[in-house]
Amino acid sequence: MLTIELIQQHVREAIAQAIEAKNPAELAHLQQMAGLLMKPAHLHNDQETEYAFRVLAAKAANAREALLQKED
Repeated sequence: MLTIELIQQHVREAIAQAIEAKNPAELAHLQQMAGLLMKPAHLHNDQETEYAFRVLAAKAANAREALLQKED
């Protein structure tokens, strides 16, 4: 059965792979996806899940920004 924890783990792994591949486009996609997953958690008053997806979105955004700065 697919759980929130498995989805979070998949996103974490995808972020790590995108960082390793130096793929800012994929990091932007992952940031957006994590951001979208925050909304249902928020609507269901699940602050822990909302925060976990917020952290993942921020991790993807920060990694993307770091990659883009290295390209300059």
